[in-house]
Amino acid sequence: MKTLGKESQSATVADDMFAMCSLPFLACTYLIFWAPTTRSPGLAERLVGVLDMLFLGTLTLMPGAAFVRVSPGRPAR
Repeated sequence: MKTLGKESQSATVADDMFAMCSLPFLACTYLIFWAPTTRSPGLAERLVGVLDMLFLGTLTLMPGAAFVRVSPGRPAR
């Protein structure tokens, strides 16, 4: 994220974490539309399980990235 102040190391780590969250959310979007169209009930059930775990994992990572972004980090020398 670009801010008006100095960019710290924690800001770049948080930006990387937010970028890594966007890819699983995109995968969740595709799985949401693809899972109901499968003909195999077993495959649909597995896709829903993967979708749930992927969504919950990504949803858990986002507040972690926000905490990293807000944390003061190490003082400058």
